[in-house]
Amino acid sequence: MAGRADVTESIELGQADLNIAGVWRLAYGQAAPAIPKDVLGRVGRSAAHVDNMLARDGVIYGVTTGYGDSVTRGVPAELVPELPLHLSRFHGCGMGRMLSPVDTRAWSST
Repeated sequence: MAGRADVTESIELGQADLNIAGVWRLAYGQAAPAIPKDVLGRVGRSAAHVDNMLARDGVIYGVTTGYGDSVTRGVPAELVPELPLHLSRFHGCGMGRMLSPVDTRAWSST
């Protein structure tokens, strides 16, 4: 596998659907992910929207609450940034073999 420094192709994320060939090139280090400025702008606007809703309403499902049956449980403000990590770990537990570096690059590219 080529090292990341050798990669000359980039695949822009967030502009169009990512096909399996693109996932494969990303996973095997033949392409590097790129996030265009307009996509970063959309992400920034989305984050600002969540911040505004939080300031206005104080409660957002899955941000300041638990998920599913745990919706009635509040998440302390200092733990809000950790919630997505805990959710991904919860859903990733006991789901089969450990992922290889190639698998994890493919997973994080989709």
